[in-house]
Amino acid sequence: MLVAFDAGRIRNKIVARRSPPRVESIVVLPLDNLSNDPNQAYFADGIADALTTDLAQIGGLKVISRTSAVQAKAKKWSLPEIGRALNVDAVVEGTVVQSGDRVRITAQLIHAQTDRHLWARSYERNVRDVLALQDEVARAIAQEVQWEISPQKQGRFSPQRSVKPEAYDAYLQARYHWNERSPKELRIAMSYFEQAIALDPSYPLSYVGLADCYTLLATTKGNPPSEVLPKAKEAVLKALAFDDKIAEAHTTLSLGERVRMGLGRQRSRVSESHRAKP
Repeated sequence: MLVAFDAGRIRNKIVARRSPPRVESIVVLPLDNLSNDPNQAYFADGIADALTTDLAQIGGLKVISRTSAVQAKAKKWSLPEIGRALNVDAVVEGTVVQSGDRVRITAQLIHAQTDRHLWARSYERNVRDVLALQDEVARAIAQEVQWEISPQKQGRFSPQRSVKPEAYDAYLQARYHWNERSPKELRIAMSYFEQAIALDPSYPLSYVGLADCYTLLATTKGNPPSEVLPKAKEAVLKALAFDDKIAEAHTTLSLGERVRMGLGRQRSRVSESHRAKP
């Protein structure tokens, strides 16, 4: 009788222990490159960036920036330490192996505070299907963290565009150099973005990447904003012509406008300073 009377409480305690913790914030750490070729590091970085971007499309889920993720991993902190430093509930880590025309991604979702594995899975596809593979991993993580994905947001995870493998490889190499942000690396990135466009002119993210390069160059010496910012806008408008719902394109367009306005205010202050001198 006592057992029967307390059955509800016992059941609730068991369910509470088994229920996964609520995840409202997440960080995707740089994925480890397990390919034999260390020069393939750009591919692992590109996949991690893509997962970060995909997860950021989920409304209500806080996703930490790539910059903070890279810094946290470089410090070789434990996952609980990363969780406290970045104030996140969960961490995504994993590995990438590319061999010939095959790519395998192993991803793990870990509760940061307890270092408890919530989910782990491996995927292997032809490199031609890498975009679908990224979306599949992002969808699996989203479902595991128990966010309700509306039909509209589910559509975001459905493969909406294809890209030639050679073009996507050039795109990932471009992003790898773009992340360094120096004028020299930006020029290298531009050459890869242009190569990606030449290989597959219909892949819009290559135009977005090219626009990102021009936008950042506008803030460096020797690159007149009046020359490079129009090129950035032209590139991003080409991307939007292919798909006007690309979030990255709208972000780049907004960034270009902020850079233009910021540089305009800076020139205005310099002009006023010169006029104020006796």
